[in-house]
Amino acid sequence: MSGPTQLRLASLSAAAYAALAVSGTVHHLQRSGSLPAFVHGLARPSLWLLLLVAIVVAWGLWNRQVWAWWLGVAAAGWEVYVILAGYAHSRAFGHLPRPPTLLALGLLLFMLALLFQRKARAAASK
Repeated sequence: MSGPTQLRLASLSAAAYAALAVSGTVHHLQRSGSLPAFVHGLARPSLWLLLLVAIVVAWGLWNRQVWAWWLGVAAAGWEVYVILAGYAHSRAFGHLPRPPTLLALGLLLFMLALLFQRKARAAASK
């Protein structure tokens, strides 16, 4: 697989992670039917920061920007840490995480695996 293809796949992974983050709030609305809870979920600054960083990384990687490679590695690494630390400190530790958590972790690890390959780093040349 070529370097630009790896960057494009990592870009799609970042965009899918952003969509997954928003879908959790929408899914909560569908389950509960509570509009105030939905608005509260959308009003969280952490969600907007996650969306902003994921969209910027996805756009930058698609356009083969060097800064996007660095930001993508840092952001994905941080999110993996947040997910694993949250899981380790939860009551569910020792049990299999829920499917959305596993999907988010899989997308982030896939992105990191793509970005850490030599061809991808060399392809981020703008």
